[in-house]
Amino acid sequence: KMLIYRTDLEYLKRFVKLMAQQEPQVIEVFIWHRVAAYLTFHAFEEKKTEEICARSVQSHIPLAVTYTISDEKFLTDIEPRLQQMLGGIREGFNQIVLDTSWMDEKTKNATLEKALAMRSFIGFPEWVLDVEKLEQFYDGLQITKSLYIRNMINAIEFFRKKMLQSWRKNHGLRLVIDPSAVDAMYSAQRNRIFIPVAIVQYPFYYRGLEALNYGAIGTVLGHELTHGFDNNGRLFDKFGNMRTWWSAQTHQEYEVRANCLVEQYNSYSLPEGSVNGARTLGENIADNGGVREALRAYQ
Repeated sequence: KMLIYRTDLEYLKRFVKLMAQQEPQVIEVFIWHRVAAYLTFHAFEEKKTEEICARSVQSHIPLAVTYTISDEKFLTDIEPRLQQMLGGIREGFNQIVLDTSWMDEKTKNATLEKALAMRSFIGFPEWVLDVEKLEQFYDGLQITKSLYIRNMINAIEFFRKKMLQSWRKNHGLRLVIDPSAVDAMYSAQRNRIFIPVAIVQYPFYYRGLEALNYGAIGTVLGHELTHGFDNNGRLFDKFGNMRTWWSAQTHQEYEVRANCLVEQYNSYSLPEGSVNGARTLGENIADNGGVREALRAYQ
């Protein structure tokens, strides 16, 4: 039985159909183009060798980098604080939903259920701090001092095999973001928030005034939570299934308010050009929601 991990089934169907119509030579060129594009991403960038190598190490062995920036104090002190902060932000979001006049009761309840079901991953996998387990994880990865491209190919092959081997296993909260990346994300298919350890530092997190923490990392937490209900996230239910779970009336009311945001951001311009409010709608919804939820949580 074939197991397929899917994020866009329609894309896969069309891609397979397109490839079936091509000559073998065309497919070969396409594959080598993808390989070359991946291996030479830095070929036309004016960057120092040290920066290129550092980025490559982070990209290909991220958990080893995570080990160097993580410690027990994060697990015992900082992560509990962020979980507490996220709890307050969840309450702020729930109150905003309850106060909303344009959502019917059934849609409100479904929205609150999805928010309750939304899980979070903050920091890094605890086992990364265990050197023996980390060594076991990377066992078999061949790295040499002088063969850069070969090292990249070895790393790509190593992790592709690990990914394929793990597909049939139940991992619970599977990590889908590099813990060493200064980033954050929401996965609609998993209905989960991911906050890597690398973003929990200045200027997003301060060991001091809580008002700054709520305004910075708190807004990030709220931003990711709100993505679950933006113009894309609202298309997925609490289980990560893409289906209609809002009433038609609520959907219409949502579109009216979303269009207001589109028009608002269309009016903003920079020297490089004007903002495309339709294209940035999801991020704008998340930004506005994140600020409101973080403020409510702090108050």
